[in-house]
Amino acid sequence: MGRCVRALQNSPKFEVPTGLAAGARRLLYRLDEHRKIKIELLAAGEFGPVRLTDTNTQILEHLTVLSPTEFVRAKVKAWTSRRSAQDVEDIIGVMGVAEGLLPDRINPDGGMDDLADEDENVARLWASLQEE
Repeated sequence: MGRCVRALQNSPKFEVPTGLAAGARRLLYRLDEHRKIKIELLAAGEFGPVRLTDTNTQILEHLTVLSPTEFVRAKVKAWTSRRSAQDVEDIIGVMGVAEGLLPDRINPDGGMDDLADEDENVARLWASLQEE
C-alpha cells in the first residue's frame, strides 16, 4: 500500500490525513472545494473482488469505485475478519441510501446475518432489503 499512497500524495485531488505513514489505507479524494470522499485502499482480493470489471464497479466523478453491492459485500467480509466499528458504519451508510442492492451478493458466508444479529441498525436495514 505504501507505494500507492506515496504516488497519490502528489495528486492535487488526493489527501492523506495528517499523521498517517506511507502505509496508510484511508485517503480523501476531493470532488470540489466542499466535498470529499473517504477512500479505503485494499489489496485486490483482500475483501473485495480480485478483478475490477464493469459489473462490480461504477464511475463517480471520474473515479472508479466499487458498486454499492460490491462495496457492502467487501465491508461485510472485512467486518467478519476484523470486527471494525468503521466497517459497520460504512455498511449502514451505504445500505441506508443505495438502491438496487443484491441481497444474495452482500451476504458472503452468512456474514450479513451474523452482523445483523449484533447490530440493530444493520438488522433493520437487512430485513428491509430482504423484503424488497
